[in-house]
Amino acid sequence: MKAFNQKGQGHIEYALLLGFAGAIMLLVMLNGGFKHSIESLFGNAGDNLSSVNFSLGGEEEPSFDYETGETSPPTYKTLNWQIDVKPFADMTYNTIVNSDTVDKSLSSEIGFFNTLFSAVDGYLASTKPEDGTKDWENFLSMIDNTKASNNYQSNYSRDEQNITVKRTGNDLRVTYSDKEGTYYYKLSPDANNVMQVETNSNKPYSQFFSSVMRNADGGGWKRNS
Repeated sequence: MKAFNQKGQGHIEYALLLGFAGAIMLLVMLNGGFKHSIESLFGNAGDNLSSVNFSLGGEEEPSFDYETGETSPPTYKTLNWQIDVKPFADMTYNTIVNSDTVDKSLSSEIGFFNTLFSAVDGYLASTKPEDGTKDWENFLSMIDNTKASNNYQSNYSRDEQNITVKRTGNDLRVTYSDKEGTYYYKLSPDANNVMQVETNSNKPYSQFFSSVMRNADGGGWKRNS
């Protein structure tokens, strides 16, 4: 009986060890694998982007100092835009402007913002506080320059439906309209330089545009000049 108990205890210890090792591996992947995940997931730059939805945003909770009795403001998360975001956007917009059909361009652009909104929501617009919104502004300029150099307009229509992707100041908006109304999803930094998604719809971006793109198999879109 003693030998049996020792054997059983050994199995339990082994299982706990494996579980601990797996937890460490998962933690490393989640904290250090963002760039790698983007590069591997989007190697083909966006044909299946609409099914991907990162959940990396948010802000940390305020911390309480029990010695002084003071509460410190939350520390907002930083994201290296030049390393993690810009290459992803460059690659995706290259696919968008060079797609052989309007339907593929729209699908890639809708999917791109689905991923972008989720990936940067809650992160600082710049990795350096003294830069203010410099990284975000450079990111918007990169998209504008890519569109201008390719004579590309992100303005799509089908029957009574319209989808427009447009920069307005420091905001980047994806707007949809039909005979029922107009709905927008806006990504921009707030007063604390933290990226936020604002909408007048009662549905998350991915859910809203999934239903739009499923309509009539998502096809039949035209690009407006």
